[in-house]
Amino acid sequence: MVVFHPVLSANPICLPDLTMNLPGFCRRDPAQADDQIYLCHFDATLSQQVRLFCQQQQVPADMLFFSIHLAMLSRICNLSVSQSLCHLESGAAQPLAWSQSDWPADICWLNFIREVTRAGTTWVDAVEHPVASSGQNGQPLPVFVWEPLPGFVPQLCAAMQTPAYVVSVASPDSAAYVCEFRLFRGQLPQMQLQCYAETFQHLLAVVTANPHGLIAAEQFHPPRILQQLELGWQFHTASLDTMPSLPEILLMQANTRGSDIAFQCEQTQLTFAQCARQVFLLAGGLQAAGVMAGDRVAVYCERDLEWVVIQLACMITGAVYVPLDLRFPPARIAQMILHSAARLVVTAGDTADLTAVPGCEELDIRVVSYAALAAGPCADPKQLCQQFSPLQVAYIQFTSGTTGVPKGAMVEHLGMMNHLLAKMTELELSSKDVIAQTASQCFDVSIWQVLAGLYCGARTVIFREEMIWDLLSLMQMSADNAVTILEVVPSYLELLFDVHELSDQRYFSALRYLVVTGERLTVGQAARWFKYYPQISLVNAYGPTEASDDITHFKINREFQAERIPIGYPIANAAIYILDESLALLPFGSVGEICVAGPCVGRGYINAPEATARAFVTALISGQPTRLYRTGDFGRWLPEGGLEYYGRRDEQVKVMGIRIELTEIEQQLSVLDWIKDVAVVCRDNRLLCYYTSDDNQVRSAQAIRADIDQMLPAHLIPARFHRLDKMPVNLNGKINKAQLC
Repeated sequence: MVVFHPVLSANPICLPDLTMNLPGFCRRDPAQADDQIYLCHFDATLSQQVRLFCQQQQVPADMLFFSIHLAMLSRICNLSVSQSLCHLESGAAQPLAWSQSDWPADICWLNFIREVTRAGTTWVDAVEHPVASSGQNGQPLPVFVWEPLPGFVPQLCAAMQTPAYVVSVASPDSAAYVCEFRLFRGQLPQMQLQCYAETFQHLLAVVTANPHGLIAAEQFHPPRILQQLELGWQFHTASLDTMPSLPEILLMQANTRGSDIAFQCEQTQLTFAQCARQVFLLAGGLQAAGVMAGDRVAVYCERDLEWVVIQLACMITGAVYVPLDLRFPPARIAQMILHSAARLVVTAGDTADLTAVPGCEELDIRVVSYAALAAGPCADPKQLCQQFSPLQVAYIQFTSGTTGVPKGAMVEHLGMMNHLLAKMTELELSSKDVIAQTASQCFDVSIWQVLAGLYCGARTVIFREEMIWDLLSLMQMSADNAVTILEVVPSYLELLFDVHELSDQRYFSALRYLVVTGERLTVGQAARWFKYYPQISLVNAYGPTEASDDITHFKINREFQAERIPIGYPIANAAIYILDESLALLPFGSVGEICVAGPCVGRGYINAPEATARAFVTALISGQPTRLYRTGDFGRWLPEGGLEYYGRRDEQVKVMGIRIELTEIEQQLSVLDWIKDVAVVCRDNRLLCYYTSDDNQVRSAQAIRADIDQMLPAHLIPARFHRLDKMPVNLNGKINKAQLC
């Protein structure tokens, strides 16, 4: 029997070894385990170049060193130069000639050094990244503190709660300079110290060789590190050419394992042969109904076997699958149908009129039932295989929008298949697996949960919506079906832990992997999991809907020890960059926006050109225009190459793994005539609403929910409502959400 096994056709990329010791970099006393002083010896050529520069330009050497350090810190932390400075005596920043974050286009290195020198020699900088100090979810970043006066321990560092190294440069002899890193608090990985020292020496060589070079045009990165940053930390590529298309895999599995169970929902099942037969039958029905490649088909039904067949039928015909959730308010369902410009709405069973789709009675759109499509002619499988294109849009998933209108993210088959390949490879999927399909059809996770088993010959078990929230039933069903792959969000995992506390049974003993996604996974949550299941690994996954779901994976076993859990390494063919606001590459270890390139990046938002232009951008990487998706998330590269998540840059949050735009909820609530001002915040994974009203009437939460029940889906309705006499505001007169608690 010939069965398709997904094999990663890996082409490893030759990456620079960032763990390699930098020449001249060493611990001061390697025999002392507790010695926390590192030295970086400049070579004789660079040291001589520095001395010659200082003599010719009449610049003190300590001011040259300090200026380069200051420029590095400003660039790393994305701050203005004056923000990086604190006066030793007063602690007040003394402004230089400019104070903006971006370097003036006409400022050169020499003028900058002279400007710093003019400001005085009694400066010391103590900087925390603005993300860490502004209430974001990330941890404080390490700080490099400059010590311009020998033997001085910076007083201003005493209040910092972050790892810090005091940096100084001295010339113990006439031959070479030595840069010293002396531990002040905490501990930094040696690799991070090396990167600082390497960048410092690189800039020192650049500045002394070309003092009139413009700072704004400077890369700041040594060639070795720049190569890694420009590659986007791709650890391997993978060919998708040998991966069968959807219509091809349906035929292959029907021919090779036709009698094996492909999908199961409660007591009903579909074998691979039955699945293929019904999918091609419904594809023929869609074609007979006039659906062509690129047409949007909205699917309004519960998550069951009919839903699986309709989804697959849409995709193999080249139509765009647009899922609708029956639990959404009618107004939102109508909004999604209109915004996607759907040609057809498919309903379950044999009901085929607009009254079957709440909120759509007035829409000029055709509704067709599953039964009607199944009664039509069968599509020609061979023709569908020939006409199939991986560049067609596979599906549209709607995400929360800032304008109050949801945004429809378009994902191509190529990106979808790339993510599928990553999941099959990372989870080592085979025909022996049982995959739990637990995600809502309007959550992008549902896509791979349906398709992965089809590709690797595994059985996929659909957990109905009512069972998802009956935790004990879900756990028991997982045990009864010997589920091997389960994916949940961390907050849901916490609920499962609570049930586990009350039971001695180990319901997930058959699991090979628990995939966690959608929210930050904490060390405590991982520890609780390994308390119950020490032998079952976790996979921490991260990715946006607009980039075909997950773009990083990080495997965790019970031996893993760290203060924070990374979101991992890029999947095959995905390149991830940490960029500043101007879309320039940030140095290693700096916090910036997580941006992704590669086949995983989607087409954009349907019928939303402005939103698409803001999020899907082109940046110059390695001198080449590169199409990127800006995730809106902050992150940074860790020393070993993993990615660490720091938080959002905007008003988006995630609750139970669902991405939510707080402004969308506020826009909808502001429509209520009795609301004057409204603010929605997220605390402890719950949405809280604060409002003021003109009539001074205190309304119950039940009454408010009754008013908004038809306006917002359940996951967008706040858990608590608080009436205030007035909203707290900041100096700009805007609502100060930090004071809402």
